[in-house]
Amino acid sequence: LAQALGSSLQKPDLVRTAGTDMETALRVLVINPSGEEVLGIVGDVLREYEAEVDEVVTEEAVDMLVSGQPSANARVVPSLPQDPGSHDFLVILGSHLGVLTEEPPSEDDMQTPPTLIQQIEELVRGFHQAEKPVLGICGGSQLVARSFGARVSKMPKDLVHTALPLPAEKQEERAGCEFGWHKQNFLPAAEKDPVVGPALQAMRAKLADSPNTSEQKFMLWHRDTFQIPEGAVQLSSRQTCAAQAFRLGQRTYAFQYHIEVDDKLGLQWAHMFSVGADSFEDKENWKPVDTETESAVKEHVENCISEGSVSAAEEFTRTTVHGLLREAAAARQEADGPRKRRRK
Repeated sequence: LAQALGSSLQKPDLVRTAGTDMETALRVLVINPSGEEVLGIVGDVLREYEAEVDEVVTEEAVDMLVSGQPSANARVVPSLPQDPGSHDFLVILGSHLGVLTEEPPSEDDMQTPPTLIQQIEELVRGFHQAEKPVLGICGGSQLVARSFGARVSKMPKDLVHTALPLPAEKQEERAGCEFGWHKQNFLPAAEKDPVVGPALQAMRAKLADSPNTSEQKFMLWHRDTFQIPEGAVQLSSRQTCAAQAFRLGQRTYAFQYHIEVDDKLGLQWAHMFSVGADSFEDKENWKPVDTETESAVKEHVENCISEGSVSAAEEFTRTTVHGLLREAAAARQEADGPRKRRRK
């Protein structure tokens, strides 16, 4: 149904085509697990479509913050909603806090509170069962994966599982981490996917105008990884970390990479990486990188911006969120159909 709505609808057309009785805006529930993340490009698109965004963080998560503050856009709540309710679309952002399904290797590897993980998993399964769209980003993708029984674990600390914009000798110090703008290898299933397929086409059209690169790069920043859940369709992979993106069912999507990051946020994250920013530690305990590493990271991000990789990734994200909003509108129409028939 959503495919029939077209791939280039403007906001009013989205509402009218999805169902003439959609008198209220699409309602999007955003879970900010640690409270400090931002929606970035995803939020821009939701605002453009005049979606009603309800971004929440739990009191338990906020209480863990030491040197950071919760996003000004996030509403602090005692607990998350128990079910989708009237929300049409679920977004789960990333987090500095882990969501491992195994014991963390050290006490320094801080984890999301178990009660919060359970609440998020129940919501993910609730939206999935209601066939309402779900979008998990980075830590959010790991939460989606474990909601359906998949394992979330640390990446091995070796150079085979490392992607950093640094010389080899510098990479060894931070092995088992992916950070920076790196190429995604999209699988044949992605080309046929009703949401990701059009997004790839839009990205490639943007790259065609950029003579300096043709690679499909996205921002990564993680040390943990997930297994692809049973029954899911894998959409992309990388040699350094195989599990990168998947779709489960019709409307549940998970991206290990940060599709929400634009050029401004990318530069901000480069600075955060360099100063060793950690909202769950006192600033005096942060571990900044050396000058050479700081310069390399900044140069890497600036080059990706100037070559057009970042603007192409933004086109992918805009088209992806557009597609998920169409799916949300279609899901509402599908749910409204039986109610209308019962009233008759």
